[in-house]
Amino acid sequence: MKPNNESSKESFENLERIIIALITGISVLLKEKVISIEEAENFLFSPYSSETLKGMGLDARISNLIIDEGCSLEDIGSLMPEHLDKSIDSIKDQCMAIYKTLAKPKLPAPNWIEEITNIISIPSRAGLKNELKQVYKVLSNIACTDSVLSKMLQKHDWIPILSIEGNNKNLGITKEGFWALKTSTGFIMLDSPDKYKHILGILKKSTDEINTEVSYSMNEYNISFKNKYLFPFTETLIYVLEYENDEYRLTNAFNWLDSLPRYFQMQFTHYAEKIKNDKKYSESIRNKAQVYISRLLGESQPAKLKLSLSFEEKQLINSDFQNLEIINSSFSQSNLDSASFVNSILNNVDLSGASLKNVDFSNATMEYVNFDGACIENIIFQNTRFNSIDNINSSEIKSIIVYSENSKEIKQGEDALNWIVAEVTRTKLDSI
Repeated sequence: MKPNNESSKESFENLERIIIALITGISVLLKEKVISIEEAENFLFSPYSSETLKGMGLDARISNLIIDEGCSLEDIGSLMPEHLDKSIDSIKDQCMAIYKTLAKPKLPAPNWIEEITNIISIPSRAGLKNELKQVYKVLSNIACTDSVLSKMLQKHDWIPILSIEGNNKNLGITKEGFWALKTSTGFIMLDSPDKYKHILGILKKSTDEINTEVSYSMNEYNISFKNKYLFPFTETLIYVLEYENDEYRLTNAFNWLDSLPRYFQMQFTHYAEKIKNDKKYSESIRNKAQVYISRLLGESQPAKLKLSLSFEEKQLINSDFQNLEIINSSFSQSNLDSASFVNSILNNVDLSGASLKNVDFSNATMEYVNFDGACIENIIFQNTRFNSIDNINSSEIKSIIVYSENSKEIKQGEDALNWIVAEVTRTKLDSI
């Protein structure tokens, strides 16, 4: 959310100008081949960067430019390299056009870097120190504060806000700007990541229950606090996903993630990736991590490049059709052996009579795909979604490879056909 006071507003506008300048600079470095597309993605051209800037309330044109243009460069570079320079120039030109529409800045003060740092440090999620200090200050003018001793016999002023279990409010906000837990043996300040292990019992509650309880406490003091996510969901989740192996707690953590906004969720994809690939976790938890990653990245990835293709009777061995939306297209009678359609959408695509040996359809979505007379041998289905396929019965199915939870299974002939038909049926039932 953009700040209201003039000083913060000016700093915020400076931040917008700096981001535009940064994108322009990245574009120039790309054009001159000083950096790679991968480096540009690590700098700024990523869905996470776009979501973060959008969550901060920056000009939507900036985040849209990153997600629509910057994140598409890798696809353009691999599929249509002759258009890459033109696409980079387009980003640079749009940056200049946006910059010209921004309010004319005053000459930056010598401490403009400090001002920008203050803007960046404005908490965009709950649990941060500055925000809690503000809350404590407001509440302490109204509520009766309590003083308790920590295990180190230090005195701390705090205000209890909610309970981990039961009706006793034992979790609250301290004057120092931290959440803290009052126990029968002392007082624990949640001032470092490892301290959050002491409040994992709260995972039994849903995020809605926690937010409602916090809101109720605020209402008791006749305070309307706009931040819905005052509770430190992020810090608690980081601890669970980083250090916990307990299936119950991890299940509740993923339930929390599913209920939180996407700008929260984007922070945890690398934790989910780690869990998905680590066999110390149960199969159920690894599956939850995989579903979480697929759903989140599927929502947040830039729009796929949409193409209508006509490749009838062509030699397309080892062709790369990854990360595309292929519509109203024909590959009839073509040789597609060892081609890849990973992460692609095939909508109204004719594969009749095509040779499909060792073709990879992992994470692809099939909508009205015609397999009439196709020769299918060792094609790969992993997390493939079959919305609608036609004439699979009349294709020549020698074998398919089905992946499930770090293992692969080869199905042949009738078994392969039955598996595909079952998957089509399952997809249709899931959509009901």
